[in-house]
Amino acid sequence: MQWWTWATGRSWSGPCGGRRRAPCRRAVSALVCVALAAAALAGEQEQEEKRRVVLPSVWPEGTKYDLIIEKGRRDYEEETLVKQGWSTSHVAVEVARASAEGYLLRWTFIRTTLPKQLEWLEPVAFAARITEGMVLELRADEFGCVVGLENVDEVRERVRQVIELMRSSLRASDLGEREAQAVFDSLAEQLLGQGMEAMVINVARLFTLASGGAFVLGEEQAYEDALPCPLNGELIPSKAAFLLEKVDDETGSALVTWRQRMDQEKATQVIGQALADLARKAGRDISEGLQEYTLDVRDEARFVYDLATGIPISVSHSRDIQIGPKRRVDWLRFVTVQAK
Repeated sequence: MQWWTWATGRSWSGPCGGRRRAPCRRAVSALVCVALAAAALAGEQEQEEKRRVVLPSVWPEGTKYDLIIEKGRRDYEEETLVKQGWSTSHVAVEVARASAEGYLLRWTFIRTTLPKQLEWLEPVAFAARITEGMVLELRADEFGCVVGLENVDEVRERVRQVIELMRSSLRASDLGEREAQAVFDSLAEQLLGQGMEAMVINVARLFTLASGGAFVLGEEQAYEDALPCPLNGELIPSKAAFLLEKVDDETGSALVTWRQRMDQEKATQVIGQALADLARKAGRDISEGLQEYTLDVRDEARFVYDLATGIPISVSHSRDIQIGPKRRVDWLRFVTVQAK
């Protein structure tokens, strides 16, 4: 029931009962005005708190925009930073096909640059060059969320080149031949196997993760999902949630945050088995040390959406992976620099 109906639809005899003296009527009238003002303010606050936002996902065929993608990684040993690296990619995005069932989004990697201190590393530089000119034909659903890859064979060949580069690097490393081959076989199985498509589209999938979503300001949308184990790809249950944190009418934008965390108990069981399998393939026995290894994976992301187009203005994401004493943080930043 509306506050106005409630306040004016009842008998306001008030504390004076049936005695209608003027001073009492004036006092009651003043109380009613105060109550109505307070109720109206509360109603406005409630309306603001319950504000609903649906991100639009109607993109005409031929829509184009450019992305700058910064990607990096930091490695820690017991909280001490031991290694880091990053790259910047320029990607041209085009809506190549639009229908009621969804979209075909064409991502063309124009160029990838590395920081000066990494340019001398030939394997890293070569891997960066392999991505230049690569085209991803990405299937998206009717909400604009990337769900698959159409040009699988073409992309698989690119991935195979990267794997061969990794094979050469592993042979030149301090690993023994048998250990290097075991690591390579594991990588090849993940990168060229059934998980190849998911790995390749992961960056684009993350960029569109919240696209087309319907949110209520301040209300968390929790759900259950699964994440692949970093070593063998086995899916591990996780819990995740979206939250619409802010709507800025002045800039026509909305801030949506997202978080996710693996089930730690299940993750620790899986990582133990994965390490044991790798050790067995390499001819080593590490069973006594497995109890020291736990696995914890956490994701956090921030999406700033253009409410007029439904295209993200910017996206930032970090994944924190802890395996025993080792910790790795992968991060991504997207900025839309042009929309047509």
